Amino acid sequence: MVIADARSLIRDAYLRPVTRTHRTFILDAASILPDAQNALLKLLEEPPAGALFFFIVPREEVLLPTLRSRFNLLATEHAAINTTDFDVFLGLSYAQRLAHIVEKLDAEDIEWVRAIVHGAALHAQASRDPVFIRDMLKTEAFIMSPGASKKMLLEHIALSLKEK
Repeated sequence: MVIADARSLIRDAYLRPVTRTHRTFILDAASILPDAQNALLKLLEEPPAGALFFFIVPREEVLLPTLRSRFNLLATEHAAINTTDFDVFLGLSYAQRLAHIVEKLDAEDIEWVRAIVHGAALHAQASRDPVFIRDMLKTEAFIMSPGASKKMLLEHIALSLKEK
């Protein structure tokens, strides 16, 4: 979600319901940029009467703390992803990372891809680097899409991470 989407939601939220007493908004916010989250703060702080909002996010860490504080969080169970693969990946040189990506993609190791993306997303959140966070949100959104270039996305991650 980008800021234009947030502004559209704000506009729609203040429209009156047509056939019911309330309007329900369900948003898949797998990639919600910080600017969009900041734009939604006032709406979620004082929502219009009759508006219900449900945000679906992959992890609560995707949300800024100020926005997260306005939500009632409902967690669903999901398989824990091992970050050991990411820790190993992070310790490699740039050249070794690129070679490792080719090796793992040739072996079609999807769990490794998920572990790298998950670890990099956690690393991005900890770094507080808005550009890296934005890149990781986009990567998470597209990495498992049919036709996505996993190699290109993983290479971008590999080169975005500092070399140890």
